[in-house]
Amino acid sequence: MFVGLSRANLGRISEALDDFADAIALARRNDDWYWLSRLTSHLGWVHRELGALGRAREHDAEAVRLAREQVWGPKPEVLLNLCVDYVREGRAEEASALLADLQARAAESSWLRWMSDLRLAAASAEHWAARGDQERAD
Repeated sequence: MFVGLSRANLGRISEALDDFADAIALARRNDDWYWLSRLTSHLGWVHRELGALGRAREHDAEAVRLAREQVWGPKPEVLLNLCVDYVREGRAEEASALLADLQARAAESSWLRWMSDLRLAAASAEHWAARGDQERAD
């Protein structure tokens, strides 16, 4: 996973996609459901960065589905990715519902919580800007 993230951040997208595909195959083979939703979500992130919003949403929706099958449910980071997809596709009602859920969960402790808070603020601003509410976006 971390090799894939590093390669994606370095612009080595094809290699990153291969890394994530390999890691997903290993997670499925080993029944490692903890990482499977996260890896699938990372695939969504890479596709969103490429501008392939449909593919990003497919991966993010799959990541949410996989996470819901787990005992602990979807992590905010996985839901946030799907929210960003909805905002960029103009699906304002779905984005609003996810944002409300994410803001309610904001108090949950998470690894690198400051990064999650920053991403939530950015997604919220993008959502409200897309809806034409500049005051709330600010």
